[in-house]
Amino acid sequence: MSPPGSSLTNQWHPPDNPIPTHTSSYPFISPTKHRGALQDKVVLITGAGRGIGRATALAFAAAGARIACISRTKQDLQTLVAEIRVTHGNLDGGGGDPSHQRALPILGDVTDLSFPARAISETEQNLGPIYILINNAGLSRVSDLEHEADIRQPWKVVETNLLGAMSFTQSAIPSMIARNSGVIINVVSILGKLGVSSPYFSAYAASKAGVEKYTEVIDLELRPKGIVTFAVHPCMSLETSIAVGCMNEVARREEPGVGRFMDEFVVANTDKVDLPADTFVALCVEEGAKALSGRFVDATYDLEEQIRLAKER
Repeated sequence: MSPPGSSLTNQWHPPDNPIPTHTSSYPFISPTKHRGALQDKVVLITGAGRGIGRATALAFAAAGARIACISRTKQDLQTLVAEIRVTHGNLDGGGGDPSHQRALPILGDVTDLSFPARAISETEQNLGPIYILINNAGLSRVSDLEHEADIRQPWKVVETNLLGAMSFTQSAIPSMIARNSGVIINVVSILGKLGVSSPYFSAYAASKAGVEKYTEVIDLELRPKGIVTFAVHPCMSLETSIAVGCMNEVARREEPGVGRFMDEFVVANTDKVDLPADTFVALCVEEGAKALSGRFVDATYDLEEQIRLAKER
């Protein structure tokens, strides 16, 4: 019998894969390499309060960006923005003028269809035009189908992951098109890839597959207008809170396979959140990364090699 997590890890990282893999940041995407490279560029990050989103906000702040941090949790936002301001300061070294803020907290739910326009308007008024949009807000659900009694629970996953990304993109692109520049990063998952399947993640996998296809299609429209898009699998990490509260406890009790699967799944989550955070920054800074526009990018695979292979193709 395979040790816990081994079969899952091998599925995500096939042994015959020629591209080197990483579990944490590495020289090509290092923060020291890109420090100040996005000076005063405005970045909007959904799901910024915890895990990958929080690490991403800190990484972009280190690169000199101004960040609109979106979350449903007020305390998480306050803590994050305070850390950014203490570590990186405001543009004038003070805190009086909103236009000089390094980070802006915005409280809201990405499934509220009126929220994206409000959030983008508030960002542009206080920080300036949005140059980078990172659709990171995510929700998961672990359950077998037999014990999923209320369809509204898995549907909330689809609304958060797919509808949230689509609605924020729709609201952000007018000003990007007007300026003929912009970057959109949609956070997807290896679990949404064709040929990579795991049981009990049906809603999550379907929603992430939808985001990936959405990215591929909008790239055909937006790249000629100066906007690049990426669908990025970030990593599998215990440092993110996306799995908190996602378990259908009835399914865990009634279907033994659910519990066994989650035991293996948790053990396999060995990556660090600085890996996707620094990858996102590199995708916005490295000129060669444009070769990956519209494509699926795996942050656990060496980015320099992914760019090289994309250029060859």
